Amino acid sequence: AQGDLDAAQRALEDAAILSDNPVASELGLARIEVRRGLHDAAKARLQALIREDLSDQQRTQVIGVMAEVGLMLGEVESAIGFIREASELAKSFMAPAVRIFNVESQEAGLLALLGQTEAAIAFADTVGAQLQAPMTHYLNFTYTNIFDTADNREEFRRWARKNQEVRSQLPDVFEPFLEMESAQISIWDGEYDAAVESLDRASAMFEQSYLQVAQDSLSTFDIYIGMAELYLEAGKTEKAKAQLEEILRVFPSNAYAKLILAEVLVAEGDTDNARLFLNDVLDLWSGADMSYVHLKRAEEVLASLD
Repeated sequence: AQGDLDAAQRALEDAAILSDNPVASELGLARIEVRRGLHDAAKARLQALIREDLSDQQRTQVIGVMAEVGLMLGEVESAIGFIREASELAKSFMAPAVRIFNVESQEAGLLALLGQTEAAIAFADTVGAQLQAPMTHYLNFTYTNIFDTADNREEFRRWARKNQEVRSQLPDVFEPFLEMESAQISIWDGEYDAAVESLDRASAMFEQSYLQVAQDSLSTFDIYIGMAELYLEAGKTEKAKAQLEEILRVFPSNAYAKLILAEVLVAEGDTDNARLFLNDVLDLWSGADMSYVHLKRAEEVLASLD
């Protein structure tokens, strides 16, 4: 959480040696390696771990981190394969509704990242048909994510309204996401002050849990990057930059954060440094799926600088 990845790695290595069950430590080490850009080392560690004699629960955890690594590298099709494998394994120990919502439903968002909007919607519909309230309400955020990725503003607004209608039935953990949805709509409506107020509220809600979240799933950082992107759209480049620099302090190889930071620098007129960050992004995503929407965006931003 302090950005001292060397010390974090040493602590995890010690824990792996001392523990009778080093799976958690090994997963932590793989995540540290990804943060540092040591992707081959992380993949090798996970491949070695998956060959061990693991329980279905442990194997599901390892495969879940494999999916995280794939997503960080823009290898979305690979991540989808891992999510499917994890969902199948989870049937042996996880309640059906929990497994469907927490594991299986991730595929919808991943399909959206490949630009496969219709397939993402169809998958979310299939997931929703297997769930009951209140989990069906929680799934609304999957739809807003899909339509945000596709820049379908009409459908985003429709699903965001659904979220507001059931707001009283949602756990507090969803409050910052509701504020981010409100911010996005305010930005589209040209109400930038209202957008910034919503984002500030969301940021305050996240702040208390940020250090805990920062040490968990690598893909959770996308939430904070998305907030920085909204600050940028609202014209608050300073706030966007501060958020992104904090992320890169603890996750220096995060290509998505570097992409949005490059866009911030372009907005500030610093195209030379923006180009440097974009080159880093394309290097980090050198093995990404060609249809990965963020890769295509990075290529478009870089082309616009020529």
